[in-house]
Amino acid sequence: MDLVTWLRAQLDQDEQWARAACQAYPYAADRTLPDGGVHWRWVGGEQWETVVPDPVGTEFVDEECGSVHLATVEEWLTGGHAMPRTYDGGIQELDPSAAGHIIRWDPARVLAEVEAKRAILNEYVLAAADLSPFDEMASGRERAVRAVLRLLALPYSDRPDYEEALRADNADDD
Repeated sequence: MDLVTWLRAQLDQDEQWARAACQAYPYAADRTLPDGGVHWRWVGGEQWETVVPDPVGTEFVDEECGSVHLATVEEWLTGGHAMPRTYDGGIQELDPSAAGHIIRWDPARVLAEVEAKRAILNEYVLAAADLSPFDEMASGRERAVRAVLRLLALPYSDRPDYEEALRADNADDD
């Protein structure tokens, strides 16, 4: 499998997981989801106010309320009230650095990143097709284009078939 095909498969998996994590409030009459995915936040207290993790200020995310919930920023109408979707039963001892990381990588961001990487891949395919063997500068441009492709694949280097995809791409260099 060539590296472009392999990378597209990794992006497809990222998209599937992000879309699976986008869920509407289960009791809402209209459970339509935003096209770009949902955004997560931490909420706490009786009114479920937004809690902003402070990685250097406290030991746990919300020491005053005692527990926090991972919830969507988006809300759905049910029974005359707007309700977010929550993903847990309440977490009491949540490290602020982990909490901040979780909400920074919400499904909406992952979906936007997948879309951007797919656009880069499409540009790669177009650029690779435009390289002419008769162009004196083609080999330098080809190396640069392939470097971008390999850099896009790097975050997936922990996946079992990464080395195989990279070897297949290197074989294309011969």
